[in-house]
Amino acid sequence: MTKYIIREMQLKDTDSVRQLWTDIKFVNAFKWSPELYHKVFDCGVMVVDNQSTGKIIGACVGVNVSKKLGFIGGYGVLPEYRGQGIGQSLWNRTMANMGDRNVGLFAVSDTMGNIYKTKCEFSVVPNRRLIHMTGKILVTDDVVKHIDGITLCPLNEEVLTKVAKYDTEVTEGLDRKDYIEELCKSPDTWNLVAINENRDVVGYCVLYITVTELTMCGPVNAVFCYLKNGKKTFCTIRGIQTKSLLVLQRDWDSTFIGKDLLFSTKRTFMVSQKSNTVCPTYMFIHFDFYN
Repeated sequence: MTKYIIREMQLKDTDSVRQLWTDIKFVNAFKWSPELYHKVFDCGVMVVDNQSTGKIIGACVGVNVSKKLGFIGGYGVLPEYRGQGIGQSLWNRTMANMGDRNVGLFAVSDTMGNIYKTKCEFSVVPNRRLIHMTGKILVTDDVVKHIDGITLCPLNEEVLTKVAKYDTEVTEGLDRKDYIEELCKSPDTWNLVAINENRDVVGYCVLYITVTELTMCGPVNAVFCYLKNGKKTFCTIRGIQTKSLLVLQRDWDSTFIGKDLLFSTKRTFMVSQKSNTVCPTYMFIHFDFYN
């Protein structure tokens, strides 16, 4: 049996956690999220430290988003160390750090969703999910490249407060200002903010590189789509980098964005929660881009 301890991730562990997530193919994990979580959240990541080798063999994110809400994810143990109860111990320790908060998660498969439901007493949140779409960037004549009255600018100190206020509105009251600020300061991220004629923020989007070197788009927090010739269209802005896209939309069921780009749905994640209090984990659409 492996001798191990479970402890809080330290800054010196971030490279090891990033490698762990790469090895077990967490495709959605932002490349620099270990540093981000370490800076923004208390007890943001728990790790399993192999006492014989000093190697990080497991990790789990457990962030206290607010006084009432936590989020758990990035949960995994290297395959060669599974079957020893290490993952269960890691899970229990991470959950304990979040106290009596309602805890949300994304179930990556029906199998995992059933495990969370039967063994961990989570329940599925109706009509809330994470949709993962993937495809080659394709700009067609249906793509709207400009919307009258809307300008775009980088997410900088000048607009940060307004972006945070907007984000609070669309996330049902969560204050993520510190998280948004540090995310946009991180390497391998690109962002744009949509502003109307009254200088109000009406949307923002961040592109980032994952641990598996995919370019991902999220959150798609924006409020513009409209009908053109009877068809839903959207605004895309290219040029932040080679693989870049900003989508402005207001329809939370926004799979049409990916479908219009001829993207395919890779998988759908169920949103689950620990208690009956509604978890404000709203719908995400994540896009992978490739040339």
